[in-house]
Amino acid sequence: MSDLIHYAPIIVRSSVPTDWERKFLASIIAKTRKGKVLTERQGEVLGKIVDKFKAATMRQDDEVIDAQ
Repeated sequence: MSDLIHYAPIIVRSSVPTDWERKFLASIIAKTRKGKVLTERQGEVLGKIVDKFKAATMRQDDEVIDAQ
């Protein structure tokens, strides 16, 4: 799960996350930059946020393709 951390800076800057998710992502970005490891629960939450981001991104890509 911690390999998903590279998505965090991208997701934070997108319109996908809620305010809470954005704060959570900022927190885990700071934590990992200090060399700390995510807990299992933090990894699970990160995974759910990444899945949500991927689903939203895919949906937006499909809309662009359908519009052509």
